[in-house]
Amino acid sequence: MQETGGWRGRLDKSPLFHFMPGRRAEDFEIPQYARILVNALRVQPAR
Repeated sequence: MQETGGWRGRLDKSPLFHFMPGRRAEDFEIPQYARILVNALRVQPAR
């Protein structure tokens, strides 16, 4: 069992995210998981 289900890092100047859920279609029906994905998409890269 892992303590986290996702990681955040950087690749050059861009944010990089990795999430463990998402292997089954049902995972995307979880409102909290959908919010995490939307928040990750809204992150602005460093300039």
